Amino acid sequence: MKALGIAMLLLGLVACGEAQGGPAASAAPSSAPAILLFATLQTNGASNTTAITGLDGHVRASATFAAMPVPSAGCMGAILPPLAHVAAGKVFYADAKGVVRSLATDGTVTTVATFPMTSSQQMLSFAVSPDGTKLLGTVFTVPTNAFTCDGSSQGATFTFDA
Repeated sequence: MKALGIAMLLLGLVACGEAQGGPAASAAPSSAPAILLFATLQTNGASNTTAITGLDGHVRASATFAAMPVPSAGCMGAILPPLAHVAAGKVFYADAKGVVRSLATDGTVTTVATFPMTSSQQMLSFAVSPDGTKLLGTVFTVPTNAFTCDGSSQGATFTFDA
């Protein structure tokens, strides 16, 4: 779990700062340097916390949310998709009910999309465009204990909704 947090930290270091492109519109030119920010994700069993932090260690914004369920897939175990993504200077994250939200550097939390999560056997995966304006999500339903330890087929039905 710590490895996931470190991976998110490195990803956020690169992506959570100011958006690249043309200069931002402002009334007067600013001589202040851009502040480098990074995103972290901490898993705590039933809940997760995401934060936007400066290199000085000061947390600029954070949000705690219900963790995604881990489907019972049998001998293989479930491989969960990433729980959060960084785009457009925000952290996008999904909770156990399938609600995708964004966390901005000023602490504003906005609901972006909702995907129906009706079973603990479902996994939500989503992607966000670099500018944060488009989101694509999928819900993958795994039958309980679909993967046997002896390699035999269960004949179970998987569903994939995009």
